[in-house]
Amino acid sequence: METPPRFKLPVREDEERPENWGLYSSLAMLYEARLFHLTGLQDLGREMMQIYWGIHNLTGMKDAAIHLTKKVEFETWSCMVERLERRSIALLQSDVLKSDKPKLAIFTLFARAAIFHIYMFMRDLPRGLPFYRILSDRFRASIETVDLIYLHKEYPEMMLWILLMGGLGSSGTPNRRWYAERFAEICVKAGLQGGNAISYALAEFLWTELYRTPVTIGFWNDVARAQGVEGAYHTKALTDHISVAVFNAPPNMAEE
Repeated sequence: METPPRFKLPVREDEERPENWGLYSSLAMLYEARLFHLTGLQDLGREMMQIYWGIHNLTGMKDAAIHLTKKVEFETWSCMVERLERRSIALLQSDVLKSDKPKLAIFTLFARAAIFHIYMFMRDLPRGLPFYRILSDRFRASIETVDLIYLHKEYPEMMLWILLMGGLGSSGTPNRRWYAERFAEICVKAGLQGGNAISYALAEFLWTELYRTPVTIGFWNDVARAQGVEGAYHTKALTDHISVAVFNAPPNMAEE
């Protein structure tokens, strides 16, 4: 991810483009306008929101398919996911972001979070792969250089999601607790405590019940401890009754 891809993917005229599925939500429109107002980069802001909307729509489609009794095959799924992955990497490598201007940090942080989401929840790559540690370290280094309070004030739902992706992507690394503490700090400032409050706060931006499963419970336990909550969060899943038991699992089910 330090260099552009060696090969470009061919573009078909009839290719599915999930970023074009439906009109933007009011929150997406607000964020696109705010990005332009705060950074002055209209084209980059539009590209970022198209990536976000594509991920949002594909994630929603996957969530819906999970609850179907009959397996559904999406012929273009891999192509759509790969294009979003490449666009996220291209956003991360944008020349204009090399200036290190504080107000441009949101583009870098979003791109890194999007890459984590794509690998974990769209490509379903195992959490134990070594390159996750590299991505986690780079992500943390980026976050340590920014004013989290300022960014959360301007992009509250997006920053909450960005820190969540950092934490979930740092499973099995020393960084997981660090992300959990940053995430907990932002939740406290936003008045959020408990998994339900957090999931509702992110529902309009991007949320999937896959964020709270047995392989993520260790991160949520770290968040609970950072907020002074005894044990793990006790919550109800929004749409999946099975994950109620999962998310209320005892501490010995935590990932390590």
